[in-house]
Amino acid sequence: MRSTAAEAGVTIAAVDTQVVRAGEADRVFVTATAFGVLGPGAPVLDLDAVRPGDHIVVTGPLGSHAAHLVSLRDGLGYEHHVPSDCAPLGGMLREVGADLHHARTVVAGGLAEVLRQCAAGRGLTLCVDEAALPVRYEARVALGARGLAPLDAACAGCLCLFVPPEHTGRVLTALRAHPHGRQAAVVGEVTADPMGDVEFRAPDGRLHTRTVPAGSVPERLL
Repeated sequence: MRSTAAEAGVTIAAVDTQVVRAGEADRVFVTATAFGVLGPGAPVLDLDAVRPGDHIVVTGPLGSHAAHLVSLRDGLGYEHHVPSDCAPLGGMLREVGADLHHARTVVAGGLAEVLRQCAAGRGLTLCVDEAALPVRYEARVALGARGLAPLDAACAGCLCLFVPPEHTGRVLTALRAHPHGRQAAVVGEVTADPMGDVEFRAPDGRLHTRTVPAGSVPERLL
């Protein structure tokens, strides 16, 4: 905790403990509440700033965090090959924030849900190249064993960025020089189509849309 707090540039101001009955917790559970203020000159990365032509960039592989937890929980044996990507992302964002239009963390629901929210909120259609999505082979196998696609899986150490095309090269260079952004990639583009949807281009060039996984899928909450 000390080293992670130092990397994130935050101070642990207070701690507390919780007593539970025997058998209710067989591991260590940690929750945190954070408070902060925008520094002087910090960019306001509002969704309304997203424009047609912006590139969609992810800062790392998709699904690694969810695959690691699923493997641990279900005994799949992949956890040693696909570590969780959980990491403080503030430092990486500070490196590139001035060159961005918008940024989102990739949490519950995965990249697919983040893109759906952005497309609907902005009223523009996003086109994503599936072949460009960075996914570890082991993560794909572990998630596939439980019927979960990397696009729908939480990525605790990944950001989804909307970058003006003239800044994309500079942003990728800065991200790939950072320990948490070495596999950053351009995965799509914002179009002027006002449908407010997300289109996915398959490796064979076919365009399709994806539906939200039906039913109760606990892994989507990881």
